[in-house]
Amino acid sequence: MLSFLALVILQNPFPANLEADRRALRTSPLVVDIVDSSGRSVNGARVTVKQTRSEFRFGFVTSSAALLGLFDQSGQAGMNLSEGYNLVKFKDETSLWHQANTLDRLLIVERLSPRMRGFGFSPVGSVFLPENLELLPSRFARNQRDFRAKIIDKAASDAGFLSTSIDQLDLLTLPGSLVSDLGQNSWLSLFATVQSASPSLRLGIRHEGYLNDPSSDLIPNGWLVPKELRTLTLPISLTGTRLSMKSAWERLNLASVLGVEVHIVIQDSGEVSPGEVRQWLSLFMAHPSVVALIHEGPELPTSDSIWANFTIRQSKINLSQNTGTSGRLTLNAFRGDYEILAQIGNRQALRRITVEKNLTRLRITL
Repeated sequence: MLSFLALVILQNPFPANLEADRRALRTSPLVVDIVDSSGRSVNGARVTVKQTRSEFRFGFVTSSAALLGLFDQSGQAGMNLSEGYNLVKFKDETSLWHQANTLDRLLIVERLSPRMRGFGFSPVGSVFLPENLELLPSRFARNQRDFRAKIIDKAASDAGFLSTSIDQLDLLTLPGSLVSDLGQNSWLSLFATVQSASPSLRLGIRHEGYLNDPSSDLIPNGWLVPKELRTLTLPISLTGTRLSMKSAWERLNLASVLGVEVHIVIQDSGEVSPGEVRQWLSLFMAHPSVVALIHEGPELPTSDSIWANFTIRQSKINLSQNTGTSGRLTLNAFRGDYEILAQIGNRQALRRITVEKNLTRLRITL
């Protein structure tokens, strides 16, 4: 009899061609027909296809200082993030509840791109620690039961504040270390309390080491998975010791059993070759449980970086070409939202459409 691990791996085997699997998983056929007022096909119409939102999300972990660095002295954005990214994670060193400039960060994101979402992230769990102390329970609390009760009360207070004052925030990720410190029962209570206080806030866990440390378990110490858990953030460092691509793939198969969205954080210090970075990016995009790739580094990616090249040029559709005698344009498009402009002579028409899993058809009359 096959073990549970072997069964999961066989159901989603390691791909023989990462690039082909990535495109097969993330694209769908799009057919655009250009006709005249009589319904006849228009030959030679110029069709411009521009993707405005990617179903697969790209983003980066950053701080307010990094975001502010995007602006020149006149206050103009120095980088058009809307071209390649549709989420930002804030790497806060202290509590969101005590950080007034968190709102400023969200406003900066809105200035950069109205379509971009702000994602809250607490690397050390300080969002829920009493008096904003970034310390383990044993270092300042004699009674862990009282400590845990305070954390859960604080969680309700914070979640209520977040839901009423920072309506742009839609994801809160807790570090696995805090979950371990709290213990299983308090962890379940924490999730339930936050979800009750802010039903629209999606809750996740950041699990360090799962894609780097061969000895790391997905759910250590017999954790139960609360029904409120929606996302799992898995960092992977591209320097030093890490799993092979095949082993990382098999671990993602196990993570997919939880039924949550997986966010991959690429910790790239620039020491790995561009070809290897692209291979890892393709690997994660080829796995069906992964919904977001997030760049974490000392600086924001530049417009000519490997990251920008991959997210903008290889994972989005932007093209312009003429129709043939059939008046039809057919392509495999990365899923998401599109603006499609058809032109011939002085006639033009603009349509907006969402490409989803199945065949998408669009008929434009000029």
